[in-house]
Amino acid sequence: MRTCLVSIMFLIPTHNLVLMAKGLYHYLAEAWAGARGSWIWDVVMKQRLIEWRREPSIVRVEKPTRINKARQYGYKAKQGIIVVRVRLRRGPFNRRRPNSGRRPKRMGVYGITTSKSLQLIAEERAARKYPNMEVLGSYWVGEDGTYVWYEVILVDPSHPAIRSDPDFSWLVGKEDREGRRRRRLRERQRKLIERLRKRLSSLSRRSLNLHKNPLLMSITQLDLEVNLHATEDLEKIINYLVKLLTDKAPIVIEVLYGHYGNPIYRVESSIRDRDLAMSIVKSICSSMVNRDYLMKTIGNRVDNSGNVFLRLDKQEFVRGRIVLSDGDDVIRVRIKVAGVDAMRFINEICK
Repeated sequence: MRTCLVSIMFLIPTHNLVLMAKGLYHYLAEAWAGARGSWIWDVVMKQRLIEWRREPSIVRVEKPTRINKARQYGYKAKQGIIVVRVRLRRGPFNRRRPNSGRRPKRMGVYGITTSKSLQLIAEERAARKYPNMEVLGSYWVGEDGTYVWYEVILVDPSHPAIRSDPDFSWLVGKEDREGRRRRRLRERQRKLIERLRKRLSSLSRRSLNLHKNPLLMSITQLDLEVNLHATEDLEKIINYLVKLLTDKAPIVIEVLYGHYGNPIYRVESSIRDRDLAMSIVKSICSSMVNRDYLMKTIGNRVDNSGNVFLRLDKQEFVRGRIVLSDGDDVIRVRIKVAGVDAMRFINEICK
């Protein structure tokens, strides 16, 4: 069958094929992607950087420098929308070298960076400069050995031209009346959070059939934490966490940045509902593959404050299996037990 399809494809006359021409924004994106090694940087951008260095750190510009990126974030040439260019100093902060002797690695000078990216700092400074406006997006426009420049797109939610535009109804609708300031997340994070919220609302709630045993009601808090790197599938991990924790458990996603600017996602969940926490702990114990290993090493996983610490293998968790592990690439679980002995509690739950 595949051979027949291939032969039919080669019989299609070439004069019937229609080739779509590439648009202006496509060529603009290609030009900016290779701007460093082309004539654009030597002829145009270097002259612009000389002028930008003499300007204030935050300056309003008439038109965006990269119209394709500005359109991508919702820019329109209309009243109520402005473009601001922000200049920031590159590199880590200037750190004083200690007077006492130590090797250069321990000087505390090199390898120090901010916890937030320079682009996020530029957006915060622009929003602080124009407090009545909201940030739509930002993009890189140039850098030299000392500074880096970003252009930030700002919109005024109270402007009549913006309030009458249906494309900005999300900005001037219910969220604005509640007084909650909406700040921009990156597109991938925002879309992921929206999908997760829809999935959480559509999940059916599990029925909790708990016994009236005081021992089973002794758990007071359940904490869960996992760190995910940019190379890992964040959505896949969240889906399995939702199946384990149900839609009642709050899930918080915090975005951190590594030494080289790579994003690190910290997913946390803290549950104080005793019934919900007990059902999750029972689900973990009943589904654990190496439960015997837990019973042998339970003495090393309990402290004097009544906390039980478990480490679940992250790779096995994605495959649908709960396996106790002592490595670093794990999901960390802390069970707070009050009123009874923690070892007796685990023995009762996991027997």
